Amino acid sequence: MESDSEGGDRFYPFGENPSGALIYNPDGYMSANIVSRNRSLSNGRIEYVDGEGGQNEVFRNEYIGYSGCYTVEWFSKEGDPVRKGVIYHSVEVSFYPDWVGSVFKRPFSLEGHILIIAAPEPRVGPDGRSYRSRLVWRRKA
Repeated sequence: MESDSEGGDRFYPFGENPSGALIYNPDGYMSANIVSRNRSLSNGRIEYVDGEGGQNEVFRNEYIGYSGCYTVEWFSKEGDPVRKGVIYHSVEVSFYPDWVGSVFKRPFSLEGHILIIAAPEPRVGPDGRSYRSRLVWRRKA
């Protein structure tokens, strides 16, 4: 995951080399998970209630995941070297409860084994500046 500011600075919300899995089944179901490679250890337990800045807040800042149905709207033709379109993720299950029931509309491009999914609009980063984010996925052979 990469986020670029209007001034050209780059921010990596999950570190420069996060780990993740993005799965699209032919039956129209998908799952996405992203974690920081240097995430905190749970020490064998998860406390479900903790205050601001506690262990659960750290976990929320180091992991995202959701799954649900998807549909694709193609803008390019099959056989084009770079395929472009919009993918819609209908969130059924999510680490973030507020996402359940949402439909994420994401522009994308696909070239060979590289899939780039972009955020539809800029977001405010930790420094208060506006950033445009994208996820760069590499297919495992």
